Amino acid sequence: MSDLYLGIAILVALMVASFLLAAWLTRRSSTVTCDVWAAITVIGIAVYARWIWEDTLMARLFPYSNLIILSNWFPIAAGFLAGLVWQRIRDTPERIPGLGTFRGLPRRIFATVILAAAGCSTLVAPLLGEPPECGNEWDGDLCYQTSGATCSAAAASTLLQFYGVYASEGEMAERCLTRRGTNWKGLYRGLTLTLRSQQRRPEVVDLAIDELKKQFADPCILQCELKIDEDGPTLPYELNGWVPGQAHSVVLMDIRGDRFQVFDPSVGMEVWPRDAMQTLWHGQVFRVIADKKP
Repeated sequence: MSDLYLGIAILVALMVASFLLAAWLTRRSSTVTCDVWAAITVIGIAVYARWIWEDTLMARLFPYSNLIILSNWFPIAAGFLAGLVWQRIRDTPERIPGLGTFRGLPRRIFATVILAAAGCSTLVAPLLGEPPECGNEWDGDLCYQTSGATCSAAAASTLLQFYGVYASEGEMAERCLTRRGTNWKGLYRGLTLTLRSQQRRPEVVDLAIDELKKQFADPCILQCELKIDEDGPTLPYELNGWVPGQAHSVVLMDIRGDRFQVFDPSVGMEVWPRDAMQTLWHGQVFRVIADKKP
């Protein structure tokens, strides 16, 4: 967990720096200017949360095992907002009818602590809880999930086995920070830590089906989901165990034409036609590449 603690330390330092920056930028500003800066910051948070936070671009910016921490910019934004609030609330006596007279400093401190706590809570959230209890069920080189939350861990174990690296479902659930499920950045962490000794690392990309067919060489993990707003019929998939809105990891073993040989850790080997791929898979691929770092 030292990689995560290091990431948290870096983000906390950046949060403090953003607080000081905001306070310095607005040290002589009016309350209106502070409000404008705050509005811009909130809009930036919304843009980041909607289009950047879960984008695979983050894995290219931060190709490290603590990606799940380093790609979390909410604490930085919270620190900046705290700096704005610190300057926005003046340290002068203010009378609040029915409550009494208050100076600004206590309110400054209170608001800053609340924003700092909110930012830090997003950093520690991936570490909270414990991974589910796991068995260790294998069929040859294929690892089956033994809990409802460990499809990514089992898929990772299966993929690693292809590269001659053994890791149990339980080991991968712990490294991938699996709780009620596994965030893709947690899966990235688990693969990064386990492949480090092999001079390999995971790469996560977004591809179209035809791009996947063209680039496919070795097994890879597909992040799948039966979308809640799927236009086509979903009943056949639901009868086969798919839950609308619930992400699921499978291992793509081979491609022959428009037929995709897939290992689903919950049921075993399957062959998906192209229309099933179009319905269940939405572009995210985990594959293993050589680590070119010295």
